[in-house]
Amino acid sequence: MASVIEGDVIPRLVLAHRHGPSAGQAIVRGVLDHLGRSVGPNADGTPVDAFSRCIVSGDPDRALLVVRDLEARGVSFEALCDGLLEPTAALLEAFWVSDAYDFSDLTVALGRLQWILHELERDVGPDEELHGVGHRMVLATVPEERHPFGVSLASAMFHRAGWDVTDALVPESRATLLSLVAEDAYPVIALWVGRPCHLTGLPALIDQLRRASMNPCSRILVVGPPCGGPAESLAHLGADAVAETALEAVERAEELLVGVLEQD
Repeated sequence: MASVIEGDVIPRLVLAHRHGPSAGQAIVRGVLDHLGRSVGPNADGTPVDAFSRCIVSGDPDRALLVVRDLEARGVSFEALCDGLLEPTAALLEAFWVSDAYDFSDLTVALGRLQWILHELERDVGPDEELHGVGHRMVLATVPEERHPFGVSLASAMFHRAGWDVTDALVPESRATLLSLVAEDAYPVIALWVGRPCHLTGLPALIDQLRRASMNPCSRILVVGPPCGGPAESLAHLGADAVAETALEAVERAEELLVGVLEQD
């Protein structure tokens, strides 16, 4: 088992750190070259703000052109997701919470982001070869979530990292999710949370998942913007790990898998 960890899991942890500041600088330059800085009420002039306003304004083709230009400049799929698409979704959610946009505006904008993510996945081609040796997970939003973009992006990142992902995306109910983990021995169960208010019911859900899981050694990972605070402040959730972003979630999942394999 030690050879498995050294030969498969640890290299994946190293890969999780391969996106440095140069990718972020390329994103800043690329977005500003195409869109300039945002202007108008509440605009902060950042590339993510400019990109989000392009999405909301109903010009997804122009936004896709920005993304493809960044690809041509050598920005990786993972860096684009982590440095542009995911922060844009978070900013759109913040606009909605502040009443700058209504729920229908948010839904349409996230749908456009979903389309861009799909086109980006087509551009980069097939996923990396599956790594096996326990690299299996079920991934879903908490049942209260209604928008699938965040969990779809996380799924794409895990697929690209070589994970075998069973996507529940937006389950109909807790019963649906509990039934899923009872049917197969997943080493990792990952839950996407988009809003802080949805953290409230997580401790009970996580307890139910542990009880229902076919795999008594399953590790539970909670992912999403509300997980950006100190880990100690989220300890009450009962998860084995938390991650604010999808890229960070890949790293946390690799670390959790080490524990599962060592326990086995």
